[in-house]
Amino acid sequence: MKAGPLIDALRAQGLSDEDLALGLELHRTAGGTLDTALLEAGLPEAVVSRALGEAAGMPVVSPSRLTWADPEALAMLPRDLVARYGAVPFAAGHDAVAVATMGPLAEQDRRALEAFIGRPLRFHVASELRLRSAMARHYGLPLSERLGRLLERLGGAPSGEEGPQREVAAARERLFAARERDEAIDLLLRFGRSRFEYVGVFALREGHLTGHDALGRDRATDRAAIRRIRISTAWQSLFRRVLETGAHMLGPVPDTELDALIVSDLGRQRPTSVLVIPVYVRERPALIVYADNGRQKIEAEAASDLLVLASALPRVLERIILERKARQRRPGASRPESPAGET
Repeated sequence: MKAGPLIDALRAQGLSDEDLALGLELHRTAGGTLDTALLEAGLPEAVVSRALGEAAGMPVVSPSRLTWADPEALAMLPRDLVARYGAVPFAAGHDAVAVATMGPLAEQDRRALEAFIGRPLRFHVASELRLRSAMARHYGLPLSERLGRLLERLGGAPSGEEGPQREVAAARERLFAARERDEAIDLLLRFGRSRFEYVGVFALREGHLTGHDALGRDRATDRAAIRRIRISTAWQSLFRRVLETGAHMLGPVPDTELDALIVSDLGRQRPTSVLVIPVYVRERPALIVYADNGRQKIEAEAASDLLVLASALPRVLERIILERKARQRRPGASRPESPAGET
């Protein structure tokens, strides 16, 4: 990405020439990308990332989303093409694949990637540091000594994430260790509650979404409220939107009578925005995760962290289903009825 648009975006955030001086000098003397030099000069990573998104006109992918990229997405692009195009596919949605780059690609490169992967692509921007780190972590590509030092300083080395990234990593480990479906869902809810004011899970079965469990200010009240809700997938609701696209939704609640009723039945006042995530098991929708932060804005990092954990849920649920079926095949084992949302 050219330096000019990034500098303009940083100035639009209120940074002065004095704030940028050291980074610009490092960029002039050490070379590399301007965003790397600015991080070396001590500018907050969130500020630089936000400016990258503004300058590129692209959504920003968070470090944790790249660190815990979807294995299915990563497998869609071989190592040599990752290196050639500077692109890392990190999430495979039902209708498109999310790909991280350091800025807009040339049109012929976009077309070449889309033709190779065979699905529509949604491009997100990442700093040189985070993209090269993901390429090293997932594809074994070399990480320069300069970027390695910066990564260690920021506490984002793949071998030992700090702060929020460590929390996400620990939550994933607990999720992968879950032995039962409700245990996995409870772990997701508890993690989500650490990032949001309210989190709920709906199970999908036979053309209907049924409230399964929720966690907000009062577990018993929230659980009782969501379990009274049953919604046809044929109804025009915010849930149907994510089921049709196969992608998560982050934004305001649609201004419809049905969606207002759903929010009210959850025991929630109309939130500023919501995050709705479809969870697919064996390519079929099984669950929907709903999260809101009340009147407070949903921060991008909070949304990304919950998306990272939710992206691990399909593999966990599929393993639990297979293990349960294996137990049922044992001599003398009874066959319990499948819980809602399982196949």
